[in-house]
Amino acid sequence: MTGEIYKGVDIDKLAQRALDAACLCIQEYLGVDSGDVAAQVFSGDEAVTPALKSYIRTELNFMEDDERPPYEPPEPGSYGNPISSYGASI
Repeated sequence: MTGEIYKGVDIDKLAQRALDAACLCIQEYLGVDSGDVAAQVFSGDEAVTPALKSYIRTELNFMEDDERPPYEPPEPGSYGNPISSYGASI
């Protein structure tokens, strides 16, 4: 299902993937095996997802047309290991 398309990017899908990646980073660091708590906390989300979508729109507004990414955001897991990216700073 396609969400809101802004300048050729499905920002609903990208925002959801960003939220999923953030939750995964926290879950992996804390050793949480289930996304049940995250699902409860973010169900009916009225703050985080709109903020992510606003950020995505702003980034797109600062890009030239030829700098924009392909239509589909990358698949989850292609962002690298969130834990190793942050290392000891967590």
